[in-house]
Amino acid sequence: MKTFVLILIALMLAAHPARAGEPAKSVSTQPAIIESKPAVKDGVAITVALKQQAISTDDQPHLVVRFTNVAGDYINLYDVNAYFDWEMEFRPAAKDGAKPLPLLLKMDKLPHRIAIAHLQIKPTESLEVPINLNDPPFTFHYESGEAADHAGGPKIRHLAPGNYQVALTIKLNNPFGKGYHQWSGPLTTEPVELVVGPPNPDQNAAPTAEQSAAYSAAIHRWTDKFDGLWLNGRFPEIDLPRDARVEDVIEAAVNRTILESKVYHILKTEPFVKKGSPEIKPGTASLVQVGKAYKVVIVFPFENRGWWSRFYDAEVAGAATRGAALPK
Repeated sequence: MKTFVLILIALMLAAHPARAGEPAKSVSTQPAIIESKPAVKDGVAITVALKQQAISTDDQPHLVVRFTNVAGDYINLYDVNAYFDWEMEFRPAAKDGAKPLPLLLKMDKLPHRIAIAHLQIKPTESLEVPINLNDPPFTFHYESGEAADHAGGPKIRHLAPGNYQVALTIKLNNPFGKGYHQWSGPLTTEPVELVVGPPNPDQNAAPTAEQSAAYSAAIHRWTDKFDGLWLNGRFPEIDLPRDARVEDVIEAAVNRTILESKVYHILKTEPFVKKGSPEIKPGTASLVQVGKAYKVVIVFPFENRGWWSRFYDAEVAGAATRGAALPK
C-alpha cells in the first residue's frame, strides 16, 4: 500500500498544472503591479497582487496569488489552482465612521472538478496562481451577508464604485496525511487595495434602434421555426423555482452548459410561447453574448420546479459586439 501511495504522489508531482481560470505560472511570467505584504505560515509566504489596481464597475478584479517557499525543505501544494474553494473578501472603505459589511465572492461551483494541479516548490522558489474573474471557471456573484442577499433580491454581480481592501483565506487539501511535505493552511493574506471606478458609458449605452432590430431578428430566426417536437435530448438541470428571475435562470444555464466562456451579457429578452403546446409553460428567448459568440437561449419553467434551457448558435447582422462581455 505504501508503495502504491508513493507512486501516486510521483505521478501527481509530474503532472502539468491545469486550468482554473488560468494555470499556475512561474513567478517570472506574471509581473505584479501592486502587491500585498506577505503573510507566512508553516514555511510558505503568500502575497496577493493586482494586475490592475483601478478598474471600472463593468470589469472584474484580476489578481495573482504568489506562494513562496521560505522553509528549508521542499513543500507540496495539492490542488493549488482551485481558487474557487478559497474565501475571497472585498471590504469597502469606511464612510462617515460607518464600517460597511464585507462582500464575499460566491462561486457557483459545480460537482465536476477541474483537473488537479499538484505542484512542488523548493526552498526560495515561488509559483503563482492567476485569478482572472473576467474569465472565471464558473459564474459567480458577491454576497454581503445581509438578509436581502438571501431573500430573492437581485444578485450583486459587479462591485459598486469605491475603494476595497481585498484579502483571501487560502486552505488547500491534504489527502495524504502527515509525512508528505504538504502545505494546507489555512492562511489569511494581508489586504491589497482595489479601486473600482464608475461604469463605462460606452459599454452601458442602450442599444440603437438598428441594434435592437438586429437582436430581435437573431432571436426570431430560431423561435419562428419551433413547430415540431424539440424537447428531446439532454439539457442542463436548473433547480430554481418557477418565479425565479430570468437573469438568474440564464446565469445558471450559462454555468451548466459547455460554452467557450462563462462571461456573458444579455442583449435582449423577449417572451416565448410555443404555439400548440399548452403543456409547455410560457418562457423567454434571449440573445446572449457569451465570450465572443452570440447565442439564443430559450428557457421556460416546468410545472412544479425547475427550468428547461437550451442554447442555439446565432448571428447578429450590423450590431457591434459588447466589449463588456469579452474576457480580459
